[in-house]
Amino acid sequence: MYNNIMKGYFSGIENYSENDESTVVVSSLNSYDDVIIKNSIFENIIETNFKPFIFSDFMRLEIENTTFSNCYSSYGYLFEITNSNTEAYDRKISIKDSSFNYICSVFHGNENRFIISNSLFSNILKINSLPSLSDSKYSTFDISDTTFDDIILSSELFGEESQYTLNNIILNNIRINSKAIIYSFCTNLYINNLEAKNIKCIGDSGDTSFILFDSGEAENSFEIKNVIIKDSVSNGSFIKIIGNSNIVNISNSTVSNIKSYGPIIDNTSIKSKVTIENLNFNNNFNSNKFECGNIHFKNDVNLSVLNSNFTSNQCKSNGGVICFDDISKINANLTSNVFQKNKATNGGTIYLIDKVIENKVKMKNENENTNINTDHNVYMNNNTLKYNKADNFGGAIYYELNHEYSFKIENNEVLFNEAGILGGGVYSANSLNKFLFKGRVYQIRNNTVNSYLNNFSTKPSYIKLNTEIPNNTINLITGEYLSLHFTIYDGYNTVVEDITRYFSSLTLKIVLEETNKTNEDAIYALKGNTGTFTKGITSMCK
Repeated sequence: MYNNIMKGYFSGIENYSENDESTVVVSSLNSYDDVIIKNSIFENIIETNFKPFIFSDFMRLEIENTTFSNCYSSYGYLFEITNSNTEAYDRKISIKDSSFNYICSVFHGNENRFIISNSLFSNILKINSLPSLSDSKYSTFDISDTTFDDIILSSELFGEESQYTLNNIILNNIRINSKAIIYSFCTNLYINNLEAKNIKCIGDSGDTSFILFDSGEAENSFEIKNVIIKDSVSNGSFIKIIGNSNIVNISNSTVSNIKSYGPIIDNTSIKSKVTIENLNFNNNFNSNKFECGNIHFKNDVNLSVLNSNFTSNQCKSNGGVICFDDISKINANLTSNVFQKNKATNGGTIYLIDKVIENKVKMKNENENTNINTDHNVYMNNNTLKYNKADNFGGAIYYELNHEYSFKIENNEVLFNEAGILGGGVYSANSLNKFLFKGRVYQIRNNTVNSYLNNFSTKPSYIKLNTEIPNNTINLITGEYLSLHFTIYDGYNTVVEDITRYFSSLTLKIVLEETNKTNEDAIYALKGNTGTFTKGITSMCK
């Protein structure tokens, strides 16, 4: 049956059914009705009898050029529609050229197909826990050419267990006090041509985001294309990606002026294939000193970062742009990117650290007949890293690796970076793979520590005696002075000058031991046999 409402005007109405039917405007159960509402206005309708405006099973609903303004239902939703087997019966809900202002949540009911285009949702204040647009599960949403403006929420804008395709969307002045504005769980999420600005995620610390993508146990996809996100804040990671297995593509997009208490993009999925291409990532700030990176990866990640620009980003922790905190399970390809004017505590641009110590024996057995682990690779080609800064170590790059992997580093420029303690350009926290970048980059020069040239460095690795001792024999008489001079070096055989005195507590002590004891009553003693290093040198004169 067809029910058409054309050029209607509804205001101040309530449920008027003598049979107490569950609706204000239309009720249709098990009848497969088609309801079309065009060129109409619904305004100033405050329903207090716990009824939705439309209640139906198997309804095809079309709303076109219609306004809903100041419409509320104590039921919590304007429409409750459930369309099981929508593909078989071609049931869908279509909204076109319409506006929803000062309203409660719009849709309730599962297994629907929504097509929303050229519409406006604005001036919405939600203090309950219901999603603003819909809480529908197992549904699909195709939303295009639509604006969401001036919205304050205590829950999600979109429900979590449906598939969303967003195309040419504007999100402006949206504030949320919950997990996420866009929450996708166990399904795919596609976003194209979206502009988001003035987003405020003020939920629990570390547990609120603009987008939360949880792929669940099965593999699902998350795609962002042609997106601009700017001028926003979050009390947790801004975009959070979790789940067992997923595919993530971010391309032709801009992320700028975002401040979050955690990484701007945080991927802690167990297994993830990620491609970032043509991304402009500028002026972003991770203010959480306990979570590294503005872009963070962990666990088994296959990552490609291509043709992108990362400028003036800052992390209060480590990794001004990218942080890998489990490099043993990452295949990374960084090609044709520019990293400049980024800052962090360690690793002004990139921070790589391998903490999977418990897998050492297993990996040794797996690779005992090979020179490298071909499943775990890092490839860097044609990247520029310049004018980046680390408060402590690694002005451009900091790495600490506990295993051997395949690295291919070529045609890169590491220029004019600065560190506060060591490694103006590149710093290795251990001796394994210490020559990872040396001699492999196209240019590495003019990197400094407190204005002193320091392109490469590792932690102090060994101490060398500079005093010549002929035939390794020293003849002394009681009270005679022995002058010894020592120099401390890093893994690159470079003197650790330690301008900032960071290693001032490092002490060298000389002990006198008798190898062929001939006099049981003899007592031997050394004085002045301890020393600390100044500009990499210590001298003991007696």
